[in-house]
Amino acid sequence: MRWPLIDSFADRLWRHWNNTPLSTFFMWWRTELLSCVPLWLRARVGAQQLPEVLHWPLQESLHFEVNRPVVILLPADQGLLCHVQMPLQVARNLKSVLAFELDKYTPFTAEQIYFDTLVISPETHEMLQVSLVVIARSRVDEIVLQAQALGLQVAGVDMMDEGRRAQGINLLPAPHRANRVRRMMHITYGLTIGISLITLLILTTWLANREHVLEEMRQQVASLRSQAMEVDEIRKQLSTRTEMENTLDLQNRQKQTSVSFLKQLTVCIPPDTWLEQLETRADGSITFSGLSRHANALPAALISCAGLAKAVFQGGIQPDRESGLERFTIMAQHSNVER
Repeated sequence: MRWPLIDSFADRLWRHWNNTPLSTFFMWWRTELLSCVPLWLRARVGAQQLPEVLHWPLQESLHFEVNRPVVILLPADQGLLCHVQMPLQVARNLKSVLAFELDKYTPFTAEQIYFDTLVISPETHEMLQVSLVVIARSRVDEIVLQAQALGLQVAGVDMMDEGRRAQGINLLPAPHRANRVRRMMHITYGLTIGISLITLLILTTWLANREHVLEEMRQQVASLRSQAMEVDEIRKQLSTRTEMENTLDLQNRQKQTSVSFLKQLTVCIPPDTWLEQLETRADGSITFSGLSRHANALPAALISCAGLAKAVFQGGIQPDRESGLERFTIMAQHSNVER
């Protein structure tokens, strides 16, 4: 069962595709790729083979390889030529519109014939001058079968005009043309799908690489943050240790100063004086108390002998009834103690 509307649409779509820059690019790319393959494979694919025009019926033997695609050129009396006028608005869907109106311009229906159109020129701003070429479907099918029996690949069927010139039409619907034409369509579609898949693969790979690099950067930042925290912790420990060492060193110096001062004080105190209590502080202040027969002379003696900056009584001198001596408390300031 034939579907003229679908055949017309497929033929129009194929013609539109051939006129696009993308189709030209694919043809160029196909040519470049085929130039890199062996000759036997290139011949099998049929690279750069243009259809050979054959006048039908054949008047002589074939002078080319049988696998080459051909366009069969029929005499003008094999079909019917009609001139019709159509509105300019139907120019894009001309064959589809004519498929429904064939019985209006010809005594045949769409199921009985094959047809093609050729736009001559617009006569007015509203009408389009069209040449409608019609041929019996049975006649074309018979010719195609005869050509295929000779090993030919029929790519199209054209018809002469009144001047015996080819009109440049194709009466063979797209689904019935040579397998090579359909194979070229499949190759073109395959190349389009392949390029799309390659582009998608490149984008996916690029995104995956970017994600991988980003993940490595995250890991590096995390590692640097961890190292910085470790360094900061070590710095805090060093600071704490330094403070402890300074404190211990200060305490050690204070102890050494206290021992030295106590030794010096023992030498400077008169024999009739006893110390009951001695207290030294970190700021160099000293407080000591005791008993002495001549307590009032102790401050001057301690300043001159023990190296004190000053020495004063605290609370005055008090007599001790039990021992008969004078009880005293002296506050002094050591001049050599570091603050």
